[in-house]
Amino acid sequence: MRGAMHYTDLNGFSQQLLLAQFNEIFKKKVNFAKACRMGKRMLRISKKLLYVWLTVCVCGVGEMYAQGRLMTDELVRGSDGMGGGIVEINQAEILSDALRQKLIVSRSVRELKGYRVRVYRGLGRNAREMSVELAAKLKEEYPDMKVYRAYQAPYYLVTVGNFRMRIDALSLQYKLLKNNPQAFVVEENIEYPPLCAGKQTAASEREI
Repeated sequence: MRGAMHYTDLNGFSQQLLLAQFNEIFKKKVNFAKACRMGKRMLRISKKLLYVWLTVCVCGVGEMYAQGRLMTDELVRGSDGMGGGIVEINQAEILSDALRQKLIVSRSVRELKGYRVRVYRGLGRNAREMSVELAAKLKEEYPDMKVYRAYQAPYYLVTVGNFRMRIDALSLQYKLLKNNPQAFVVEENIEYPPLCAGKQTAASEREI
């Protein structure tokens, strides 16, 4: 009798334990399902917030761009909206002069790769005077040719002509060899030829 009662109690205890385990598992499943639903809900909310944030950013950038365009247009037209706006730039006078001179030089002197004839290349006490005399002489002999004086330490240089083709420079070299046996052709940046042959400028000299 006692054995039967003990078996009955044990069986009841096992059933209660199983029920407790089932309840725990069911609660976990329910909690997991709730967590999944909550996660999906948060994901939807996050997507909506991201969309709103992107919309605000795009609208803000567009508004800033529009304001910038309006400010630029207003600056160009002038405050009265009738055109003729004036922009004042305050800068040192020496800077303005330097920029103006640079603009003049860049517009007046255009260069490209070409050939010239080097007539003199000397150094020493009398090199400068000799280069001056030779340049003056060449200007008289070849009034249609440009003569250039330059100094590349330690040499004083005298160069003649602006030729795109080497054969043209060789032709001038042949003429100069009679009185200038040291003449030779060099490759340098040359000036563009004049637009009109009848308006060729006189030979020039760069004072050193």
